[in-house]
Amino acid sequence: MVFSDLTFIYAFLPLCLLAYWLSRSIKVKNCVLLAASLLFYALCEPVYIIIMLIAAGSAFGFAFLIDRFRGARASRVFLAVSVAVNISFLFVYKYAPLFVSTAVGLFSLKIPIPRIHLPIGISFYTFQILTYTIDVYRGKSKLQPSPLNFFLYVTMFPQLLAGPIVRYDDISGQLENRYINAERFASGIVRFTCGLGKKILFADYAGGIAESLLGVTPVGTAFIGEEGAQGALHGIREGLGVAGGAFAAGAGAGGISTLCAWLGLLFFGFQVYFDFSGYSDMAIGLGRMFGFEYLENFKHPFSSKSITEFWRRWHISLGMFFRDYVYIPLGGNRRYQIRNIAVVWMLTGLWHGADWNFVLWGCYFGIILVLEKYLSKMIRLKLPAPVGWACTFTVVTVSWAIFYFTDLATVWDMLTAMFTYRPERNFQMTGIINENLFFLAVCLAAAMPWAKRLYTRAMYWGERKNGRAAAVVGSSLSLIYAAAMLFICSAVRVGSSFSPFLYFRF
Repeated sequence: MVFSDLTFIYAFLPLCLLAYWLSRSIKVKNCVLLAASLLFYALCEPVYIIIMLIAAGSAFGFAFLIDRFRGARASRVFLAVSVAVNISFLFVYKYAPLFVSTAVGLFSLKIPIPRIHLPIGISFYTFQILTYTIDVYRGKSKLQPSPLNFFLYVTMFPQLLAGPIVRYDDISGQLENRYINAERFASGIVRFTCGLGKKILFADYAGGIAESLLGVTPVGTAFIGEEGAQGALHGIREGLGVAGGAFAAGAGAGGISTLCAWLGLLFFGFQVYFDFSGYSDMAIGLGRMFGFEYLENFKHPFSSKSITEFWRRWHISLGMFFRDYVYIPLGGNRRYQIRNIAVVWMLTGLWHGADWNFVLWGCYFGIILVLEKYLSKMIRLKLPAPVGWACTFTVVTVSWAIFYFTDLATVWDMLTAMFTYRPERNFQMTGIINENLFFLAVCLAAAMPWAKRLYTRAMYWGERKNGRAAAVVGSSLSLIYAAAMLFICSAVRVGSSFSPFLYFRF
């Protein structure tokens, strides 16, 4: 069950809200929300809920030991053990198959390659657990004495499966004291439906076009088996200096065309953005319905005029995590800056997926960020805004080729197609392109900040002059918009096949 599932929208969520609002005290409300969160995860992962509870329970217990021996060496030892326990779950379930398959291929070992199911949300809730134990050790967060509140923090269903990564320090006060009124609840509904529209009307459709143009199912399967491992090993052995063969359906013997390559990756980029930012919007909206306020996770990254700005706007919670828990402890900007950036971006790549293409993707952005940082110091030249935007958008689009394909030889063939001219000889592909150019323009417009500003002005037109009356009218229009969006998305969802959120795979 996912947020865009009609069962969730019309059954699970209304019943959960009803039980929540019938509860009197904050403790009972927390019990209801915890029970609903565990049920929600159990419906998604009926077996692997045990892994999440063990990880959370170990962190809860070790935090008491860390706090009890504060200032002593034992406190650091307990922190290290707690971090190791949680990272070990992530490593075994997400990365063990990759490293085993790599060792098998490189050293011709005669051991079976494990096929391990990747529990949904393990990357997100592991990082959330780490923020708690590390911040307790640093003295930044107070010890949470209530197991109810701590397990609710870890398992809360609005942001459990795909973020944003919520730090314990940002939400600890809200676990014990929060308020909600009709205005906040209504804003949560509107935010939820905005995310629903991004997912169903933009992400799913863009993803279908991308798959048609690129001809390969996107990355991130739940299992990493021998086929995926052999593909990755082929890329390692052959390197990036060899071209792959034809891989796109309908591309012909010469491989994918230049036009299909660029447009396919553009649609894939919009799929990733609308899918993940849509989930974040839905999580923030759901949080508001229950009285919680989560930090923003996306701030119109496709409007960025540099790669540095892009990563300040994209998946903000992940960037802040690596900045505060990896980059700064390593030395930050003070010492070994290039090494620190390299470590952060290799880890960022690995966090996104257990394949070597993700490591390459992380290195790609790490190198560009280093070059951007030092070239801006050497060359005191500020690019015009349109030029900076075009360069940034191009660099990001190229990165999707590395992100999309797990086979490194295929990545090379894709990059070759993008930067050498290959004509399109398949009339079916040409038809798909012509039919969806307008939708591509709509995606670009919807991803820009002025689209949101236009919506806000339309909803609250004349508020400054007319005061409260205009605000009431604006709120009413927002709810009408939310109802219309819910109706349209529900109609589309009824006639479409199941489509999980893309980031569930990572």
